[in-house]
Amino acid sequence: MEQRKRKAAKAVLTAAALSTLAASAQAVVYTEVGDAGQTIATAQAAGAFNGTTGLTQINGTIGTSTDADLYSFTLSSPTMLRFLASSTAGIDTSIFLFNSTGVALIANDDVSGTSFQGGFTTGLLAAGTYYFGVSLSGNEPINSAGQRLFTVDQPTTNVRGPASGVNPTTLATFDGQTFVAETGAYGIAISAVPEPTTNAALALGGLAATFALVRRVRRQQKA
Repeated sequence: MEQRKRKAAKAVLTAAALSTLAASAQAVVYTEVGDAGQTIATAQAAGAFNGTTGLTQINGTIGTSTDADLYSFTLSSPTMLRFLASSTAGIDTSIFLFNSTGVALIANDDVSGTSFQGGFTTGLLAAGTYYFGVSLSGNEPINSAGQRLFTVDQPTTNVRGPASGVNPTTLATFDGQTFVAETGAYGIAISAVPEPTTNAALALGGLAATFALVRRVRRQQKA
């Protein structure tokens, strides 16, 4: 009986380890090649986000004070995403999200009053292609008429949406202005944000799996 208990416990641990390895294998980290451009035409393709797996990190470098980097990625299904910047070099980043044609969606300069790093959580994004931009604080996306595409970032912790009254509404480049003259590496963590119904389903699924395991072990103990 004791041997059967050990076998059951070993099987559970093995399954958990395999699950962790599978999740790790599905994670994708994209690192900027050379210098990512700051237009739709020169953006670097960072990869795909498939449900809860796929692209999880973008690493790059701000090479000059007027540098901005743009990346494209795809979603295979409707997903809410969380983006959070970090920088070992301590540079002051702003981050931006655009749809497949370069229309402004959401932006942020400082995720909190004690951080110089941008961060935001999107609404539910439809499947398709998106563009993600990184720049130094103050270096803003503009259209071909030189108009800024996002609302004003005061206070800098504002999660910003599209500016009103601009024409055209699509990204041309960045304006090259900044509050700081810094260079250095950055990282952008990307993760899915489950909807409340999904969280409930996951919790119920976890309980069901736990009860099933308990019943199986008890049957083995009785045998």
